[in-house]
Amino acid sequence: MNHHLLRNGRNCLRLAAWARENGVRKIRFMELFSGPYEELEKLAEEIAQRYLDWPRYRFIAKTIQRYELDFWRAISI
Repeated sequence: MNHHLLRNGRNCLRLAAWARENGVRKIRFMELFSGPYEELEKLAEEIAQRYLDWPRYRFIAKTIQRYELDFWRAISI
């Protein structure tokens, strides 16, 4: 498992806890990305299998990863 995913997962969990403590009720999105990633990857693969357009799938996956990286960089400043 990529150590960045583990660190970002812990960060998502910490952010969700902070949001909950501050009255935010809709934090499922943050909790979803806190791990474990095996289940998330399984769900994503099932969705991708429906389309079987692997070049497009790889492009989309890399795009999502880039947005996530940009998000973590933006909030770490």
